[in-house]
Amino acid sequence: MPQAHLDDLVRAVLPRRAIPAHLEPADVLDADFEPAARHAPAVLALRELLTRAPGLDELGPRLATSRDVSRFFSARIGQDRVESIAVVGLNARLQVTFHRIVSRGGVASCPVRLADLIRPVIMNAAQGALIVHNHPSGDPTPSVEDIELTRRVREACELLDIRLVDHVVVTRDPEARFSFLDAGLLAPEVDATRVAAFPRNVLAT
Repeated sequence: MPQAHLDDLVRAVLPRRAIPAHLEPADVLDADFEPAARHAPAVLALRELLTRAPGLDELGPRLATSRDVSRFFSARIGQDRVESIAVVGLNARLQVTFHRIVSRGGVASCPVRLADLIRPVIMNAAQGALIVHNHPSGDPTPSVEDIELTRRVREACELLDIRLVDHVVVTRDPEARFSFLDAGLLAPEVDATRVAAFPRNVLAT
C-alpha cells in the first residue's frame, strides 16, 4: 500500500492527538513505536489488519534482485520530495522477514542513527539486512555520505554477525537505481573516489 494511502488510513482511524508531531501518520504502524495506552488497541488492530491482508506490500519470499527492490520501493518512497531510509530484514535463506521505513529527512539528505537502522534487524532476529533509500533529485548516484553510511552499517553488521546484503538507492523511475552490491561497493576497502569512475550505465545494471 502506498505511503499516502497508509497515512490516510491512520488519520481515518486515530485522532490527531494520537500521532506525535514529529512522525508521519503511517509511522505509528511501525512495531518499534509504542502507542499511548488509550490508543494501543486501535494501533494494534491496524497492524494486524495490514499483516493479514493477502499480498499486501510483499517484496517476495526470497531476496529479490536490485531491480525488484527498486520497483517495490520506487512506488513507496521514490515519489517522495524528501529522502527516506528503509531497512529490510532477511533470514538465513535470504527470505524477507520484514521491511520498514526508519527515517525521513530533507530534499538532499536523511540523517539516521546507526542504532535506528540496526535495532529492527535485531528485534526481528534477522540474519541479513538490506538498506534502501531514495534520491528525490532523480539521480541515484550515491553521495559520499551514502557510502560512509554503508560502511558504518556494514561494520556494525559484521560485529553482530549480520550480513549486509545490499544498499539500494531508488528514484521515482524504477529503472534509475544504484545497487552497492551490483557495483561492488560492499568491500571493506571501498572509498568514495571509486564512484566517480563508474560508467553511467552501472546505475541501471
